[in-house]
Amino acid sequence: MPVLPNTQIRSNTSAQRITAPGTAQTSARPKLRRGPRAGESGSNPDPGNFSSMATAPNTVPRFLPLWDSLGQYRVAAPGWLKGQVRTEFGSDKRRRGQWLQVWDKIVTYSFALSLTPDLADVDRLDSGGTAIRLPARQGARAKPRHKPSLVQRLILPVACTLFPGQAFAQVAEPAPLTPIDQFLPENSQGIRIAPALVLQSSVDATIEYDTNIYNRELSPRSDTIVVIRPTLHLGTDWSRHALELEGSTQVQRYFRTPSENSEQWNLKGLATFDLGQRLTLNAGAGLARKIEPRGSVGDIFGTDRPIQLTEKYATFKIARTGGRLELIVDGTITKFTFADASLNGVPIDLGFRDVVIRQAHVRTNFALGPRIGVFAELSGNQIDYTRDVGTPRNSSGFGLLGGIHYQVSALVDVEAAIGLISQSFDDPLVPRTQGLNFSLTVSWTPVSRWKLTAAGHRTVNASPAIGVSAIVRSDFSLTAQYALSDKVLIEAGGAYVDEDYRGFVRGDKQALANVTVHYRLNDRLMASAKAGYRQRSSSAPGEGYNGWNFGLTLRAAL
Repeated sequence: MPVLPNTQIRSNTSAQRITAPGTAQTSARPKLRRGPRAGESGSNPDPGNFSSMATAPNTVPRFLPLWDSLGQYRVAAPGWLKGQVRTEFGSDKRRRGQWLQVWDKIVTYSFALSLTPDLADVDRLDSGGTAIRLPARQGARAKPRHKPSLVQRLILPVACTLFPGQAFAQVAEPAPLTPIDQFLPENSQGIRIAPALVLQSSVDATIEYDTNIYNRELSPRSDTIVVIRPTLHLGTDWSRHALELEGSTQVQRYFRTPSENSEQWNLKGLATFDLGQRLTLNAGAGLARKIEPRGSVGDIFGTDRPIQLTEKYATFKIARTGGRLELIVDGTITKFTFADASLNGVPIDLGFRDVVIRQAHVRTNFALGPRIGVFAELSGNQIDYTRDVGTPRNSSGFGLLGGIHYQVSALVDVEAAIGLISQSFDDPLVPRTQGLNFSLTVSWTPVSRWKLTAAGHRTVNASPAIGVSAIVRSDFSLTAQYALSDKVLIEAGGAYVDEDYRGFVRGDKQALANVTVHYRLNDRLMASAKAGYRQRSSSAPGEGYNGWNFGLTLRAAL
């Protein structure tokens, strides 16, 4: 969940953010909602992945080791065997448990090793491994079609006895459930309008009180806001490829300040193609009508109404993942067009802010082992303003990142990188902007109900004003999630943002904090309550501010 506390601060500078030197990307662009399962990028399993699990129907699974060549599987006694043991030992649960433990440790080794595709269902998991499902026995006197051989029955128990360290050293760690897994949000199966086409919809209704709607230091103004956000999603549910289209609107109404009322909308599409051999291709496009939030970097004119802008973009990504060496290439072209505004009734032409931003990333990952890998990323950007105002404002830059991804355990995951950031400007009077680039993401799940995430990254933002060459922004955040039950999820977050204006003597520092409680009323309804605080200090007079916001949201999936 974003740590930014409200819709005004949440999208700060996002209209013209340059992600060239930003955070590292480790996977192909996720689909909007449906389609192929995440991480399943081809028809061949990953030979280096040993996190596979197997389950048996109507049984309680157990984690047990197998030989290294087979990976790690979760195997349990089939239901027919449990029924036979239950009949033989009756109500003596202790003896039944002891007998089944012996089965778990010895017999299942032979049984699993003797499985063939016609006996076991082999499915792909989200992690890219292989799941083995032991079939239930049909009939009390039925026999399995393939019995473990006598050699297997004799050798494996002896091996387990003589070499216990070798046999049991590779016990698979269960992937911990995150608070999001514990908390089951509202969901909808949607309406099937064609054999492979599903229509889903949802609507959010929020009432929020804000103590400083203009995010200004002098004479802050409070107001109550009603926000309605309906969304429609149309997508295929094919097993491999996916085509998706999503549209949404956001209507904001202020009780006492109608000049701040706004309507926004967003339309985007995404196509995902599974090309096999761990190769995926994503292509997307979008069109959106937005407003520039009060107090953001672009809100420097004090206009009578929020500044409106149109965003158009096209993007692609091709990725070959799943092996020891991975390669990800993506690019985006975005055009921002700003509508005219007014100040005290006097029109302001904002066409000088119209800009086209081109971005590209190339990342390679190399796995040093099952839990550790290194990566390198090269990114570039080009910023072209469509209107000439007499002063060159175009620029281009690149970013370099090199780092390590280390899964410390099933509970702790760390990715850290360091590198160089650089931006050159067409104006000869503006010096090159360069400095340290970094990216950090740490995820810790101490228990299944808790999840802590820390992140940090640096980006270069295009400037909304003539005379400011660029804004270097550094973000640090910490988020905690706690699933009180499958109906209640508590989230808390904090962030620190540093914005350094290059070519102009100004620096801003922001502190953000929020707490949100989600309550699932039923499978399709969820209620949320939130509280947030924001504060900005600035070296520019009158640009600092602080404010609180409190809100209630009801979300319905139709």
